[in-house]
Amino acid sequence: DHVTALWLHGAGAGAQDAPFDKVRALLEGSEIIAPQFGEPEATAWGDAIADVLDALPPEALLIGHSFGASMLLKVLAERRPHRPAPALFGFAPPWWGPEGWGHESFHVPDDAASALDRVGALHFYHGTADDVVEPAHSALYARAFPRARCQLVDGADHVFAGAELSDFAADLTRAGLRDPTI
Repeated sequence: DHVTALWLHGAGAGAQDAPFDKVRALLEGSEIIAPQFGEPEATAWGDAIADVLDALPPEALLIGHSFGASMLLKVLAERRPHRPAPALFGFAPPWWGPEGWGHESFHVPDDAASALDRVGALHFYHGTADDVVEPAHSALYARAFPRARCQLVDGADHVFAGAELSDFAADLTRAGLRDPTI
């Protein structure tokens, strides 16, 4: 089966920032679209992400790291609500609301969970050794997205260095998106 995936990088990083290589290895043989965005800015990134989403097939996986993951959620909730996708995976997404980093221009709306009702599965991963996006952000995502699997990855830092991404691999398999023999 051919899988198409969107990869959105973190702030100030290249299009293929870490943990891109690990994700790519787990999606070997898939088409991964990894656009390069500039400095983090809500409107510019929002416009660019909306354009990319419009060009993707509805069966594309949606994957983001850090700022890219949080902006993907914001755009889906505000600009492309009810867009179908089999799954969305967020690695170390910061929570921009008042209990997190407190930047409303990047924060998802209160109805974000219902706006993502056509995304089959929601998965968020935060590292226990992340000194950029604190592991406590995981609980904020769990509260905002009750049906999401929010997982702490033991020992992983912000770019998941030293982490095997076994939770991501298992989630791909569970969703029928990866052959477990690979």
